[in-house]
Amino acid sequence: MYNRSELIEPLDTNKLYIYDAIDSTTFNQKYILSLLTVCLDRTKFTINVSIDSVFFDIKLYSEDDLKKYDNEFESESYEKIYRQPFDSTEKFTFLRLYYNTLKKKREALKKIETKREEILLERIEEFDRYYDTYSDNQTCYYRTVAYKNDFELVK
Repeated sequence: MYNRSELIEPLDTNKLYIYDAIDSTTFNQKYILSLLTVCLDRTKFTINVSIDSVFFDIKLYSEDDLKKYDNEFESESYEKIYRQPFDSTEKFTFLRLYYNTLKKKREALKKIETKREEILLERIEEFDRYYDTYSDNQTCYYRTVAYKNDFELVK
């Protein structure tokens, strides 16, 4: 039988696995991200990341979008930045919106989410208006069975 210290090299004990993340705000409205971790030697500890400024970025497609987004999301301040996203090789212009509290940031992100859902529902309704089917072989089970078994449908 091997001793645990013989199996795990001392350099490997610095590696850790994050198994949960909890975000919260403190009484003075700082954003805190708590990372619950475990090392290879099975020691558990928590890493608290404190963030003073709460913000999110929106990709700008035109300069006209700048004021529209700032008014719509009611940020405390904003900044125009030119950065490269992690999933692209090109640089783009982004609008960084700053908020005093995490609650205000979440409300702004919720607006984006609901707007995205509204646009999706609108597109689905538009599609349904143009392609409104009632009796096709793919959606009606009895028509599918009749088609496969060469039955004649009677009205």
